[in-house]
Amino acid sequence: MSNYPLFFFFFMGRILDLAKRDVKKISGNLNGWAVELVLTTPDDTKSIIIAGIHVKIGRGVGTDGNQINTKVAPIAFHEEYLTAQSYPVRNAAGEVALMKHKVAVKDSTGTVKNYVIDQCFPDEALGLLSCILGDLKI
Repeated sequence: MSNYPLFFFFFMGRILDLAKRDVKKISGNLNGWAVELVLTTPDDTKSIIIAGIHVKIGRGVGTDGNQINTKVAPIAFHEEYLTAQSYPVRNAAGEVALMKHKVAVKDSTGTVKNYVIDQCFPDEALGLLSCILGDLKI
């Protein structure tokens, strides 16, 4: 019997460990890609500041293939940054439950923009939470 399967799983496990480390480092580096994000619970009982990645995209492609004006504002951050500050991330079933949480982030001009989390896509393997933001209606 070959040791190939054992080596393969060790190698793949090591790659996953490196990916986890890199994702956490990149998404949390305020001297690199990351920016400060202020997350607040929907009932305003808890607010924290974390590092994460934010972009705002103003163009898209319509169903006919032509460019259209649209707005998409995704963010991404490591789950550990929230749990380290006792921020509620998961519900009683253990699922990520960040819908309707509020997010404030500065744009390139320094103006604070306020959003609400509309969708969240957790990467359970890496611990990265990618969320799509919508406009916060006050």
